Amino acid sequence: MGITALPAGQGTAADGAASTAIASDLAAKAVTNSKVRQVLGSRYTLISVTVTDLSATHLSGCCTGMMPKHHLMFYSYTNDVAVDVEMKGEDVITIVQRDRSYLPPEGEEEMQQAIDLARKDSRIPGGLPQLDGHAILMQPGDGLLWNEPGYGHRVFWVTFSKGLSGNPEYWAVVDLSAQTVLKVEKEGTHP
Repeated sequence: MGITALPAGQGTAADGAASTAIASDLAAKAVTNSKVRQVLGSRYTLISVTVTDLSATHLSGCCTGMMPKHHLMFYSYTNDVAVDVEMKGEDVITIVQRDRSYLPPEGEEEMQQAIDLARKDSRIPGGLPQLDGHAILMQPGDGLLWNEPGYGHRVFWVTFSKGLSGNPEYWAVVDLSAQTVLKVEKEGTHP
């Protein structure tokens, strides 16, 4: 399971983001729910966790305590679909499987997975350890007669460059749903 770590300074109740520790704990609890596991399948990642309702209260015995609601966004590589899970405290309240056409934003961990998968490809000379990898979500096209490779999957455009120069030396198209590198080229070899 993937957990997206938030940059330092984020994760306060004011900005609605959940801390990495809370996100990890909530995701672990969510996937113990059999219905959540069924919708996610065996391969998935957590994209984000946000606080959706800080004012939700819970009465417990003699004490009143805050029990905020959280929205967890997962992506199921097994089913190639985004899944929303709403939780109140430790309880799963709703599970919504999004339309297949919806592409949630990329998570930090899956961008790193795409970079790592591209580095392992034999078409990348020595994995290019001296170059920095960068990744962005892309959507292969659906054609009139056939679809581009990776269509309907979670696919990333990965580039390798020196720092943030913006001048990639190599690029790759990585399909995380199929755990495969679809294409690798040295920069300057594509139109």
